[in-house]
Amino acid sequence: MKKLLLGTAALVALGVPAIAADMPARPIARPAPAFSWTGCYLGVNIGYATGTSRASAEPGSVLVGPGTVGPFGTAGTGIAAASPLPQAPFAFGQGADITPHYRLGGIMGGGTAGCQYQWASPWGQWVIGIEGDGGPFDKQGQANDQFPFNPQFVNQTNERWIATLRGRLGYAVDKWLFYATGGVAWARVEETAWDGCSVNASGLGGAVVSPGCGASIVGPFPAAAVATAAGVPSIHDRQTMVGYAVGGGVEYGLGYGWSIKSEYIYINFKSKDFFNQGTSGISCCAIPTFVSPTKVSLYDHTFKWGLNYKFDLASLGYLGYRGR
Repeated sequence: MKKLLLGTAALVALGVPAIAADMPARPIARPAPAFSWTGCYLGVNIGYATGTSRASAEPGSVLVGPGTVGPFGTAGTGIAAASPLPQAPFAFGQGADITPHYRLGGIMGGGTAGCQYQWASPWGQWVIGIEGDGGPFDKQGQANDQFPFNPQFVNQTNERWIATLRGRLGYAVDKWLFYATGGVAWARVEETAWDGCSVNASGLGGAVVSPGCGASIVGPFPAAAVATAAGVPSIHDRQTMVGYAVGGGVEYGLGYGWSIKSEYIYINFKSKDFFNQGTSGISCCAIPTFVSPTKVSLYDHTFKWGLNYKFDLASLGYLGYRGR
């Protein structure tokens, strides 16, 4: 009996290693790869912008008088029909501010595209990249003219679209990215000047309109002119302004390539002359109407929130791992 038990135990002992050898090996747990900001991305953004604008006369500006209709810079029209600035001595009006600084505000939104690279250094995890964004803009403001100009007249500034191209330098703390940014900005800007009350204007094409103060106007005006509830614009001009953009923001990685961000950018546009060359419009009323050229200054404070998706460039063999 003892021999039987000893033999059974020996067989069992010999069989256990054989069975264990046939069992699959347990996988070795490996730590998840660290989150990385390296890659290229696309996104959308929405936000709000506030800022200021101001209209000023240049040292050589003139005031286009009544009855002047036609493109500026053309012999016999526009500038040729102008007179020195009225309501003050000539030297006083030259270079003076037509309006005070007035506030603008509006909603903005659009798309974003960029690429960035993260590298480790003895001082931490740094991220460098380039980003462009742009989209439609609904930002406007207006003010009455001030002495020595006629306060009955109004200058209005509208921004229709805005775009920036900027570098980014950030510091990464796992899924958080804190960054500074700076570059160049462009905006499509419309400037309008009109008599806010008791307007009589001649539209191109022979039609004549005689609205009262605050009337809504419909007429055969040139494409550059627009009707307003405050009267008929004396002149309307569209140009692209260029300036510099600086700011900063914070971005958080949600995982699987997605991230959200919050960003502030200050934009200072270089002053530009409006109502000068290559513009057509309407001159009206019994007194001179608008200053040519009018120098417009413009400043923006933009606050944006965005959602980005970063592509998995690692699968294509570029730049490195896309963090999750």
